[in-house]
This record gives sequence, C-alpha cells and structure tokens, in this order.
Amino acid sequence: MLSPIEAQTNSVKVEDLSINYVVSPAIAIYQNSHFALNGFAGNGTESNPYIIENLKINTDTNYGIYVEGTNSHFIIRNCLVDAYMIGINIYDCAPGTATIYNNTCKSIKGGTGIQTLYSPNITVSDNICENNYGGIIVDLCENATISNNHCGFNDMPIGVFYSKNSYVFNNTCDYSSNVGVYVVGSNGTTIANNTIDDIGGSNWGGNRAIDLSYSSNITIKHNLISDCGVGIELFAIQESESFGNIIMRCDSYGFYVDWYSTDWPSANNTFHHNFLVGNAWSYSYWSNPTSQALDRGQNSVWYDVNTNVGNYWSNYTGSGVYDIDGGKFYYDPYPFAIIDTDSDGLDDMQENFIYFTNPYLNDTDSDLLLDSEEIFVYGTDPNRIDTDYDGLLDGEEVFIYDTGPTTQDTDTDELKDGEEIFVFGTNPKRRDTDGDTMPDGWEVINGLDPLVENADEDPDLDGLINLEELSEDTEPLNNDTDEDFLIDGEEVHTFFSSPLNNDTDADGALDGVEVHDYGCNPTIKDTDGDNLSDGKEIYQYFTSPTDKDSDGDGCDDGWEVKYKLDPLDASDADLDPDDDGLINSDEFVYGTHPNYWDTDEDDFSDGLEVRKGTNPLLITDHPMAREDVINMGVGISIASAAVIGLTFYILIKKRIIRFKK
Repeated sequence: MLSPIEAQTNSVKVEDLSINYVVSPAIAIYQNSHFALNGFAGNGTESNPYIIENLKINTDTNYGIYVEGTNSHFIIRNCLVDAYMIGINIYDCAPGTATIYNNTCKSIKGGTGIQTLYSPNITVSDNICENNYGGIIVDLCENATISNNHCGFNDMPIGVFYSKNSYVFNNTCDYSSNVGVYVVGSNGTTIANNTIDDIGGSNWGGNRAIDLSYSSNITIKHNLISDCGVGIELFAIQESESFGNIIMRCDSYGFYVDWYSTDWPSANNTFHHNFLVGNAWSYSYWSNPTSQALDRGQNSVWYDVNTNVGNYWSNYTGSGVYDIDGGKFYYDPYPFAIIDTDSDGLDDMQENFIYFTNPYLNDTDSDLLLDSEEIFVYGTDPNRIDTDYDGLLDGEEVFIYDTGPTTQDTDTDELKDGEEIFVFGTNPKRRDTDGDTMPDGWEVINGLDPLVENADEDPDLDGLINLEELSEDTEPLNNDTDEDFLIDGEEVHTFFSSPLNNDTDADGALDGVEVHDYGCNPTIKDTDGDNLSDGKEIYQYFTSPTDKDSDGDGCDDGWEVKYKLDPLDASDADLDPDDDGLINSDEFVYGTHPNYWDTDEDDFSDGLEVRKGTNPLLITDHPMAREDVINMGVGISIASAAVIGLTFYILIKKRIIRFKK
C-alpha cells in the first residue's frame, strides 16, 4: 500500500506561459503524408515521430485537431485548443502510435476536450481539460493510458468506454456535475491514485466520483475521494478489488454496489484496507442508514482474505462487526478499531491519512497546542509550529499573548506580532502603543520611537509635525520626501504642491526648480499663459516661463514657436516672410498666419484685407465683396432718381400736380 502522501500525489502540469504559441487554424490529417504537408517535424517512426506542438487554435469548426486513419507515430503537445465540438480528436489510428501530451482544451462549446476512438494503446497525459461537457473520453481503445491530467468543471471529466486493460492513474477530477471517472465495458482496467472531489452532491443515485458498469476484473486502489454524491459505485461489476481508497464526506454512500439482472449481477467483489470517513451524512436511499456502504451484489467480501483485515469506518463503535446496508446481511468482520494512541483528540486514521500528523505525539509540531485543538478550535496547522510565520509559537499566541495564531499582525499596525514583542517592545494587540495617534508600524518604518509620544515634533524641520507627515504620507525624517528641492512643509502650506510628486503639474520641471530658480507656480503647467509649458520654456526653448513675450517683440513665445519664429530674437517681429504686407508682429495682432499670405484662402492677401478693412480670417469678407455692395447701392440710387423724375413729369403733364406761384 502507498504512503498517505503517495496516495494523493498528482503531477498535473499547469499551462506553460513560456511557450511561444503560434496561432493556427484547425488541423485535419487523414493520411500519413498530411503530417509533412502541414510542415510538422519528424518522419513518423517510433524514434522520430511527427510533432504537432505549440499551436493556439480557436475555431468554430467541429474539431481543433483531427487525426484519422494513420499508422505513423505522432505526438500532439503544448497546444491550446478551443473548438465547437472536440478539441483534439483521434480516430482509427494504428495501435501505440498516438501520444497526446500537455495540451490545454478549455470551454469546448459542444462537447469534449480530448476524444479518442478505435486507437488502441494510446497515451493521454498531463493535459488540462476544463469547462467542457467531457474532459477526456476514450472509446474502443484497449490498453489506453490516461495519466496526470487535470479535468475540472466538466460534466464528465474522464470516460473510458469499451477499452479493456486501460490504466487511469494520477488524474485530478474536480468541480464537475455528474461523474468523475466513468468506466463502462472495460474489463481489466486499473483506476489508481486519482484525486476526485466536489463531484455534484446531495444525490444518492448520481454525482459519483468513480462509476463502474458492465465490467470485470477492475482494480480500484489508492484513490482520494471527497465531497461527492457517491464515492465509488459498482453496477454489474464482477471480480473487482477495491483497496487503499480514502473516501470522505460523500453525501451518500462511500461504496454503492448494485446489480443489473440475475444474468449480469455485481458479484464476487472484494473491498479491504479502505478508509471511509463521514459518508452518508446528509441522505441515504435506505430509511435507516447505519453504514457508509450499501451492497446489493452477490458474494461480496468486505475484508482481505489473506490477512483478515477489513476497512476503516469512522462511525464504527469499536466492537463487533460493521454492518453494510443493502438487505443481504453483508458486513465487515474485521473493521479497523478507532484508536487515538496519543490521546490528542484525533484517531490514528485521521492522523495518518487525513491530517498527516504523528499518531504517537499529541502535539506533533511542539507548539503547545494539541493536534485536535489546532484543527478544530484554532484553525492552525498541526504540522507547523508557527502557522502565520509571525515569530510566535501558535500556543504562545493562544495562551500567553492572546494574539491571533493565524494572523501575522493582530492589531494591523504593519508589525508582525513577534516583532512587536521581541524586537520593538510594543503591544501586538494595540495598534498605537504610545497613544500618540500614530501606528506603531509607521513609526518604526519611519525611524520614530513607537513607545514615545512624539506626534507634535518636527525632527526634520520641514514645517510638518509628525502627525501631519502621517496624514500626508511623507517621511518625518526627510524634509524633502519627493526630492524636488522644496521642503515638505512649503509644498503643503505655501505652494500647495504635492510633497509626494516632484513635478506636481507635470510640466517637465521639478517643483523646487520652478519656485526657486524661475519663480513659476508649481501647480500650473504654463505659468505665463503663452501656450508653452514651463518645462519646455526652461529646458527646450530657454524662454522665460513667467514672461509670455521673452524677447519683447510683441509676439507671445508660444505663438513664435508655433510658427517657427525665434522667441529670443526681437528682430523677426519686423519681417514679412509670406510677403502679404503684414510684418510678423501685425500677424500676431490680427491672428493671421505669418508664413501664409492668405490666411482665410479668399484670394486676397492678409495685408490687403487689413488695409481695406475686411476680416483676413473670414473667407466671406473680402475687398471685392465690399466694392460690389457699394456699386450696387449707387446703381439703385440712380435708378430710383430716374423713376421719380419720370413720374413727376407725367403728373405735371396731366395737371394732377399744380405749382403755386
């Protein structure tokens, strides 16, 4: 029998983040030559197999990787696959030619992570299959090896169908809704060293950790099963042997033996050296359950006939046989007795196989707490002398200092409990030992004395007392926390800049440089409002960050930089580089472009528009438009006068109007 540690060993690999995956479409191979046509390395021999590796496949097609009808040796490894129905599908390949290794098949929308059919002697190992209907399904593949895989959050993590003499070992199956390992019609199969937990629950007829049907000569050994509906179910199973399994906290029975018919009953099965703890605690098919197992098979044997050793039952009373539910008068004649050798509150089975403590020492880790106290009362680790790594024994925390043995820093002052007691002399249950409103840890980290009231002191003479330094998160022994050449007190009380950010306004100049060297405001990015940040004026253009017109030529520095003039040369104000009749200083005044003669693109130069009184920035306002309006007005006036004169003449002729003398 394996040791308790070996019984739980599982070497499932996690996704290798160092792999440089290549994004690929779905792969389909129907004959040997397709391996080479797809560019896969190898030649298909056993010593040099084709290698399909490092692919990242996300497809809406039925299969991510599909191989059918080949007799070449090949390996599929280190691939990430998400497909519609099946991530990796192997169909009708020659015996012993296929190895599926270290792949990840997640969230397959319609089916299974890895499925193999008609491919004997196949190896499926070290894969991760999660969030699918099926994790790994092997069908009609005798002598299959399924090992070291992690199948979580599937309806059926591992299924072995009509695949005789297969070997299912060292897999982890968890958080699934129906069956952990499902074996049907697979004579001679071995199921060993698997860890299976959280498979459904609260259903005596479903949610089985291991479900075996219509098979014979099955070996079930050294599996660790916990928190499932049923532990191990045998339905129409014959000549099987179950030993060394640990089955804990199943809602229904740890073992459930049923039969199909008189022609194919569950018969001649043997159970010994199994450990059943706390099963059938919430519900049982039988109205008055007394057992953690139910047996309705034929000729079952509940002990090792060679050694007369039965099974461990956590609810065994310690005398007589252990009765098995089922109505056939089955019982374990040699159950393990409940023994607590060291009188620590844990029986020897619990110590050996569940908690891995020493059954001969009541305080395995010598921390002054009994093993059972650590587990059931204080929640500490009975194998670790200092569960929270705070420098105090668990027992010292409980009995002497009244601190939390599972919390490093009981008073949350940023000092471990052991440091407070043995190094700084502070109270591990009081966040502020000296009562000066500053936490002990902050004082220690910042070089102050946590045992002396010093909140009103200013040891770095920066204008902030220690309590203010705590509030501002500055350093009480460093007068310039952010190293910007402004002391912390000046930043907080005078300039209102950040003592934790050496460039408060993010203008490219240190706060202290702005204040002391240039007289800038460290909280305003452009002190003089010339559209150049203070940092650019200081370090790039060498202009004054407090005078918007550094060369006094009537043009703002930012405007000159924008139009590629020199903000330090006043003579360029009198130039007219675009020959539009306006010198640069006039262009600044009128807001026109100094390097383009017609800013509003109305075909009249900026200078002409200024002289004619039109707007050089408005395309609809130009000299021609003004002349047309004037000419139209004059024409209208002359025409109006002619009409009036003619009317007047007609009226006189008709003597309608008479002039008086």
